[in-house]
Amino acid sequence: MSANDFEIFQHFLDRYLIYRRDVRNTGAVNKETDDFELLNWYNRIKELLRNDGIPEKLVLDLIDADFPIESGWEGLIKKFWNDRFVELLKFKEDEQKYLDFTFVSQTKNKDSKYYSLGAWCARQKMRRKGLKTPIWTDYEEQKMNSINYLWEIPDGMGIGTKPKDNDWANKLVELEEYYDNKENFKTIPNQKTKLGRWINDQISLKLTGSRTKNKTFLNPIREALLGDLLTKNGVEWKWQEQKEREAIIDGLSKWQEWKQWRAKINIEKITDAEKVYNKDIQQWASQTRYRTKKWDIWKLDLLTKAGFDYPKQNE
Repeated sequence: MSANDFEIFQHFLDRYLIYRRDVRNTGAVNKETDDFELLNWYNRIKELLRNDGIPEKLVLDLIDADFPIESGWEGLIKKFWNDRFVELLKFKEDEQKYLDFTFVSQTKNKDSKYYSLGAWCARQKMRRKGLKTPIWTDYEEQKMNSINYLWEIPDGMGIGTKPKDNDWANKLVELEEYYDNKENFKTIPNQKTKLGRWINDQISLKLTGSRTKNKTFLNPIREALLGDLLTKNGVEWKWQEQKEREAIIDGLSKWQEWKQWRAKINIEKITDAEKVYNKDIQQWASQTRYRTKKWDIWKLDLLTKAGFDYPKQNE
């Protein structure tokens, strides 16, 4: 493909789309057309395709424009399809390794990490329904079945099938982008943000259900998709309990280090910095013992296993 072919590609593709819409919906530009420039471009593209002389991105643009696929192009199209499928396998390994199905959310955000892959998967769904070319093949069906790709959503579990479902899928993509920042590992978005309120609502639906008269819970597919993303980023469904548990474990770890330190030093000769350290740990231990009066059993079990002495709740 020459530099000139590449430079004029988008211009003639736009003209081709108008021709297909207004003149011949089959997409074939015949010799009777008055637009000889378009005809020459059309024939040139067919020649490049026959000789594997066109970049993959441009081939995908042609497919999106429903450029007629002729016999002899199948090998090229299959190669590009397999390249995309390899990308989908990597997505599965990186993002949905522990799910028993595969699903790529489609988003309008072109800056999203998986924008292109989501659009490709959406196109495969259209092809599978016979609404896009080229014709869906048994080979492609078997490959997508091998990763249990989620084509259709069971009734009542919709995601991406209605406007509200699309909103949910877009929010999931936003959360993925939030976790792209490694500093956000083991956190959730601030509750003052729209994304933070959304994740809080999803967690509530999972744990306690809706506040409506006919209580509903987070549907299983959404639970699986969101749960996998949270788990991968160090967040549990019982987020508040997780924070409390990890804070207690961290405090106990520092308390045990402090005990070892106390056993080795002469308390009368410690430095000012050590005095502050000693006071901080003693204060933590004192406050923890006081708080145990209202603690749940699981918190007390953490103290017991660590050998931390605390007043029994019936004392």
